[in-house]
Amino acid sequence: LCAAILTPTLVLIGLLAWSSTSQLRERTETQVEDVAVAATAAMDRQVTATEAMLSALATLPALESGDFAQFHDRASRMADTQGLLISLRRPDGRQLLSTDVPYGAPLPRTSLPIDRRVIEGRSAEVNDLQLGDGGAGSYSVVVPVLAGEQVRYLLTATLPATRVAETLAGVLPSSVWAASLSDRNGLVVGRTRDHQQWVGRPITEPLREAAVLDRGTWTGPSHEGQPIIGGFARSGHTGWLAAVGVSRSEVAVPARTSALAVGLAAVLFALLSVVFAMLFARHLVRPLAQLARRADDLAEGRPVKPLPSGFQEVDAVGSALASAAEAID
Repeated sequence: LCAAILTPTLVLIGLLAWSSTSQLRERTETQVEDVAVAATAAMDRQVTATEAMLSALATLPALESGDFAQFHDRASRMADTQGLLISLRRPDGRQLLSTDVPYGAPLPRTSLPIDRRVIEGRSAEVNDLQLGDGGAGSYSVVVPVLAGEQVRYLLTATLPATRVAETLAGVLPSSVWAASLSDRNGLVVGRTRDHQQWVGRPITEPLREAAVLDRGTWTGPSHEGQPIIGGFARSGHTGWLAAVGVSRSEVAVPARTSALAVGLAAVLFALLSVVFAMLFARHLVRPLAQLARRADDLAEGRPVKPLPSGFQEVDAVGSALASAAEAID
């Protein structure tokens, strides 16, 4: 009786637990992709704000008149406020000023790989990761200063790569999640976990293979080798790739908790079923034992009385025994 009651119930509970786990995984895959898109959008806002700042600097009368000393003063104050470095260069790479040194100090000729695209397109561009002394990473936003249709200067803002890690951390729903941003070369620009250790390193091969699309999900090992469920999205503005991941073990925690709760409920249900079955069996065995005694009475020729047990089938057998005893007598 217990097996008949419990088997279909436990099968149903197991199917519900499996369905809940599958739905949890699907929700996680959707969430990691959405968070990756949000990370891309947050980074694009940061780049766009930097471009707008440089464009505003490019309209200063001091720059148009060639008063570089005054322009250096204004740019230095803005750079200190924003926590970045601003430099002004000619299209050939000759530096005219930089906010990290006093005005008039000798400066080296510096060209960035992105300069040609800025000059040809006469529009702002973002340079990929640059690694400095000690492995400190940075990236640059370059805005052209136009004179008619010609590029007169290149106005550049250089930001520390740690700014990327801070931006990514702001969009993660939990501290157990991790996010990274890689440039067009597939090198990590910023990472929320152990940033300094991983900046400048290539992204993992499973992510590189999956990122042929602009957005999606992938599964594979993280930089630390842990199996993760990840989502990625590529910025249409910078071409950089945001990747967000959460360890499979972390995803399994709610499933394990749910399975444990379902298991405890199933055990409790089984115990209650056994108790009720035993009570029912005890209630049923007593009239059956009385039937056995009436059968003995019939065999010995003693009178057999009807048996009012409360069970219709038992009462019918008891009546049959009584009628048989009467007929035999």
